[in-house]
Amino acid sequence: MKSIKIYVKKHSHWYCYRCGAEVEYEKHIGIDYPYYCPICDENMFKFETFRK
Repeated sequence: MKSIKIYVKKHSHWYCYRCGAEVEYEKHIGIDYPYYCPICDENMFKFETFRK
């Protein structure tokens, strides 16, 4: 059985362009998307986010 490595970082200080929620760092290593929006339930690239 293949295990998935998970890492956790607190606040990203980046926000989703679609809903404005703070995005999280992606928890699964090996995925191309560095961010995850919990409101939209989507993985995101950095250009899909903004800083306040």
